[in-house]
Amino acid sequence: CNGLGQIEEITEESVIPDKSLSISRGGILPLGEYRDIWIFKKIEAILKRYKLTLTTPLSKVPKEAIKTLLYGDDEPVAVASVKYPGTEWNTKFEGIINFLEKQKEEGSENIRKWLEDFMIVRSCPECEGARLKKESLHFK
Repeated sequence: CNGLGQIEEITEESVIPDKSLSISRGGILPLGEYRDIWIFKKIEAILKRYKLTLTTPLSKVPKEAIKTLLYGDDEPVAVASVKYPGTEWNTKFEGIINFLEKQKEEGSENIRKWLEDFMIVRSCPECEGARLKKESLHFK
């Protein structure tokens, strides 16, 4: 927590607040509704592994598939090219939360401000909000 007593984290609940929605209807909040762009093509390719589509409600998507969407995996995904029809690109999927966390560290001020909508602030588990090092907490 760097002495602040609280940490900001991006959680599954903040990224997927309404599991009754499908991905195409805006179920993954940072992505919004479906558009014909690269990220949705990647997600569509991942969902094919689980025999699902973008219109499947997130409540019916298995936990393993949601974990892959949010945190990625090392298995390459064959994604159809938007620019060159009939061509596929094999690429790894980083995961939505991993991508957002990276943007929190490296992104511009505007991106960090946008990310605040997906962050939950909670008390630091290590210092329990006392804003002291673990060693300092042993003394009264």
